[in-house]
Amino acid sequence: MPNSVYAYSENADAYDEVIILPITAVTTVFFKVSSYLGSGTYTLSLETIEYDDDEYEENDNVDTAAYLEINDEYDLIAYDDDFFEIELLSGQEVEIILDFEPSLVDLDLYLVNDTGAIVDYSESYTTDEYITYTATYTGSYFIYVSYFDGEQGSSYTLSIWSDVGPDVTNINHVPYSPEPGENVVVTCTVTGPYTITTVLLSYSYDGGSSWTNVTMSNIGGSDYSATIPGSEEADYINFKIYVTDSESNSFVSSERSVEYESNSFIAFPWYMIPILLLGLAFTNKRFLRKLRLKK
Repeated sequence: MPNSVYAYSENADAYDEVIILPITAVTTVFFKVSSYLGSGTYTLSLETIEYDDDEYEENDNVDTAAYLEINDEYDLIAYDDDFFEIELLSGQEVEIILDFEPSLVDLDLYLVNDTGAIVDYSESYTTDEYITYTATYTGSYFIYVSYFDGEQGSSYTLSIWSDVGPDVTNINHVPYSPEPGENVVVTCTVTGPYTITTVLLSYSYDGGSSWTNVTMSNIGGSDYSATIPGSEEADYINFKIYVTDSESNSFVSSERSVEYESNSFIAFPWYMIPILLLGLAFTNKRFLRKLRLKK
């Protein structure tokens, strides 16, 4: 847009030129009609129009960015620059689609990180804008919809898609080597872009086909805990963790084992001891015989 010009229209293929100019305060505005070619009469008309801005204003910079949920579409109004905040996990891929009518308005799309740097963008003249980006850190990113030219008040749709589900890390159990009959407490950290709805601890004894599910309790932040009852008879425990979120995404951890400490000793085949002692005695007798022969 030329310097000191609030709005302009210069459509080479159109008979009419239209400017929509937002006035936010009492001011003096000058209109210039430029003769490009030929001569003749024309009509200049002025009228006031009213339209509602979208519900996310005033979101004209990073500091006033409106928070949006992922996996949703938002119907918006192109009045000025718009900023929106989203949360991404490191490694999460997000698709951002800016859908508008190019014959009415020209919008550009940018993705900005938490330092204010542009990490991806889409700026064409005749088509919708589209970004696919993989997050490099866990935290806030900002979608910047830039009003470049055209009719202010035009509508557009912003779509944000990602299919990344929950993740489970920091899986631990205490005690590390339990005694027979001793309870085992399992803890883990559950994260994800959506609301976590279910965290289940599933366990069985000695590789049995019967699994028991217990709901893990949130113990603060993203951490969860549940207890596996001790067994006097079992030699080991198998367990895994199931997670689902509000978007029906799910995660299943790998299966893990916990061995009872004392049962490894108790399971020793004691009936073999006489045979072992006999073998040791025979070996010792041969050793003494060789020792006498050398003398």
